[in-house]
Amino acid sequence: MLTGTLEKLGGQLGRRFLIAVWLPNLLFWGGLTALAVTGWGWTEAARWWHERSTEARAAMALGAFTASLLIGSVWSARLPALVRLLAGYWPGLPGLARLRRRRAGRYRRRHGTVVTDPRVFAREAPYYPSAAEDVMPTRFGNVLRSAETHPYDRYGIDAVLVWPRLYPVLPQRFAAQLAVAASDVDLMVTLCGLGVLFAGGGGVLAAAVVSWYAALLCCGGGLLLAWIAYRGAVQTALAYAAMVKSAFDVHRGRLIDAMGLERPVSWKTELDQWRQLGHVWLQGTPEDGPGAGKLRYPERPCPPCPVCHPVRSGSPSPTP
Repeated sequence: MLTGTLEKLGGQLGRRFLIAVWLPNLLFWGGLTALAVTGWGWTEAARWWHERSTEARAAMALGAFTASLLIGSVWSARLPALVRLLAGYWPGLPGLARLRRRRAGRYRRRHGTVVTDPRVFAREAPYYPSAAEDVMPTRFGNVLRSAETHPYDRYGIDAVLVWPRLYPVLPQRFAAQLAVAASDVDLMVTLCGLGVLFAGGGGVLAAAVVSWYAALLCCGGGLLLAWIAYRGAVQTALAYAAMVKSAFDVHRGRLIDAMGLERPVSWKTELDQWRQLGHVWLQGTPEDGPGAGKLRYPERPCPPCPVCHPVRSGSPSPTP
């Protein structure tokens, strides 16, 4: 019965929540609990636990499990904000703004080397957007920014605007691979954030209830985990960015088909079509003038008539 319940729960919550959010948070709170129990004494804690009734222990276990799901849900809702923080979208505080400018300037200088040296370009191009003004102050942010700007550089497509419309029409196998790549990024970002929190919270708790060297171990271990996880986030973001770029490169025509529009027949008509679609989605109408025609609605063939299909001599006249 328990196995069936867990399988059903796993199917409802999904791999992305269980692996990338719930399990790391469970380990985080388990680590803090272990520190608190160490300060209290494991023997005393075990005696207290066995003195509780079976119903009380079951209720506490159920409460802890429910709390872990609630905490995981809150963390999952705030995960996009943590991704943006690691990407370099920092609050406009004086110190952070200066740090952002300095780091962005450093990466812009490296970006200049990448675009001018073919050997460096072949090795580091996936780590940077194509335009210098799009460079972010972190390597993780530059990888994600390269995926965001790729569709506009190639096809004039606003990725932020089009992605929610393109994703539902992606092939099922491709969407599953993309979900796995996104889950890997979420896992690394979660581990990075929890590592920093454990370095702070675990260090303070260890200093209060265990010893100063335990506090140093918690701080050092948490920061080391955060650093390793950030390096992992950059690498998993490369795989995710490659999948996003491939989605636009290969499957953007499926969105045109899903909307019932005609596919473009040339490079210019494709650029015009995506520009008009972006204008419609943002403004509600196409651009003035011939903009509506560039959306490429399919033309209905008119029935045979003497105007469109003149009767040639010797050929039968069209049936009225």
